[in-house]
Amino acid sequence: YLIFLDADNFFVRHPGNLLRCLRGAPVHVCLESDCTRPDTTRPDWWGCPLPDYVQLMRDCGVRSRSIFNTNAGFWIVHRDAAQRVVELATEFLNFSAQRGYNFTEEAPLAYVGHMLMANPYIHTLAHNADIWASDWTGVFAGRLPIDAPWHFIDYMNGSPILVNPSIVHCMRSKEALMSADAQLRLVK
Repeated sequence: YLIFLDADNFFVRHPGNLLRCLRGAPVHVCLESDCTRPDTTRPDWWGCPLPDYVQLMRDCGVRSRSIFNTNAGFWIVHRDAAQRVVELATEFLNFSAQRGYNFTEEAPLAYVGHMLMANPYIHTLAHNADIWASDWTGVFAGRLPIDAPWHFIDYMNGSPILVNPSIVHCMRSKEALMSADAQLRLVK
């Protein structure tokens, strides 16, 4: 298995066996927000209007009722599926580019998740809130996260989800992470 973690992730406790996230699938992508919900307040994702994003996913074969976005800060792939992941991601990137949308790695990763996870709904943040979550709103801005519950705010509709992940993607705590790293190196 290949496990990808952005450098700005912080472990507040031992996560246990991360492979449990797979739930029988060859990949795990933590799907965050349902982009098909009528209560979405954001009009787009990475500059692509949500209806267009949903249509791109459908045009490329996604059949689930909901279409999710993701944060690429944590994902897992079985090494035997790695080549297929690259192929699918590249196909989606190329298809999207032909329609005028140039995404970061997140949209193709969400697409791969939809295509390779038999049940995308069990790979949502709500079903994995004890393992990993991105602190994109800055709950722990400027400091290291702690092992305590906090509210993740859904990127698309603003609704809160109570999370207590063992791994926090500290998107707003980079300086605190670097300071902690420098202190650890001094101790060694």
